[in-house]
Amino acid sequence: MRTEKEKMLAGEKYLNISDELAEDRRTNRLLVDEFNRVAREDPKQGSQIIKKMFKHTGEKVDIQSPFQCDYGYSVSVGENFFLPIMVVPSLMLVRLPLVIMPCLARMSKSFR
Repeated sequence: MRTEKEKMLAGEKYLNISDELAEDRRTNRLLVDEFNRVAREDPKQGSQIIKKMFKHTGEKVDIQSPFQCDYGYSVSVGENFFLPIMVVPSLMLVRLPLVIMPCLARMSKSFR
């Protein structure tokens, strides 16, 4: 039987109450908190934190703080990715990295 994390990563219905996903959220939130503390004053260090958090990034990544996501390990963004400050209802935060960010990455390519 597959774990809830395996179901989530496969895009299937899952329960986010598993111990494994709770620990993943806790670990990721520590990185998110660190990013939000340092990114405004040191964008390069903020970018390095994002690179630790995400599955894949291009060399140049610019995400504005405040930023929030529950699980960074499923997020991949390309080169010259930019994510402006966004206010999103909390129920959409889980979907934000999976839906909004790839769309913005494609949009940013058209502005080069």
